[in-house]
Amino acid sequence: MDRFEKMEFLRETCAQDLIHKTLPEELLMFMSDEYFSQFYEHFCSCYDICRDHEELDAKYGQSQ
Repeated sequence: MDRFEKMEFLRETCAQDLIHKTLPEELLMFMSDEYFSQFYEHFCSCYDICRDHEELDAKYGQSQ
């Protein structure tokens, strides 16, 4: 199986809590800081997500 098939198998066979909470935490612990930073930049840019509090404040104004 390739990585996509493996992920689909996990989605089909594991409890939702495991997939939505535990799986991302495990992936985070497995990645190096450099690799996660690359993923973070890619993910944020693909889904138009602010990368930090400063960018969030600049886009939407500082919350009070």
